[in-house]
Amino acid sequence: MAGLEPARNKFQAFSVFPGVDRDISFLVDAATAYGQVTETIRARTAEGLRDIELVDKFTGQGVPEGKQSLTVRLRFGRNDRTLKDEEVNAAMENILAELSRRHGAVLRS
Repeated sequence: MAGLEPARNKFQAFSVFPGVDRDISFLVDAATAYGQVTETIRARTAEGLRDIELVDKFTGQGVPEGKQSLTVRLRFGRNDRTLKDEEVNAAMENILAELSRRHGAVLRS
């Protein structure tokens, strides 16, 4: 086919600075879609969030009726420096507050 060029991948170098992984487990309504959760997390996170991964989704024994338990792994990091604990802790607090506000999320212990 004339005129079509192959897609080109854009290379991004790996960071030499260590990343930070944080897992959070919380309860939300069973009707809350995981996509809504990730949108909320991305909207409330400053620069440094690299990835969000669903680790576990559970309903059943130990989870209240009409709720689901989600465990999400958040990966933070920057290419220009190491993040400080205070920065990651502040991001986590913001995320949890927004998940609570938008989705009624309750942190699991």
